[in-house]
Amino acid sequence: MKTKSLKLSEAENKMRTGSVLRLLHSYGRGLQYYLVPGGHVERKDAEKIIARPDVISMNDGLFPDSPQSWKMGGGGVSVAEVYEASPVKRRRADQREPGAAL
Repeated sequence: MKTKSLKLSEAENKMRTGSVLRLLHSYGRGLQYYLVPGGHVERKDAEKIIARPDVISMNDGLFPDSPQSWKMGGGGVSVAEVYEASPVKRRRADQREPGAAL
């Protein structure tokens, strides 16, 4: 059974009123994005929401640099800030060939 997903504008409006975007494991479907409260959000729309400058990571992932929840508004750390400070970024930079494009 296919889950009805929220439209991008619906998801953004719900986040403005306090809903949190979460990356959860769904039995038989793998990792899926959900608004809590709210409902399912398609991956492409969730990625657009996460890319917004006013959406911040709640920095609650099991591992560093792997956020699982995002909210709209102040406080917290932006996804870009987490990545910039991450050992993953440094490791990827160290593995590049000299002179390779970033």
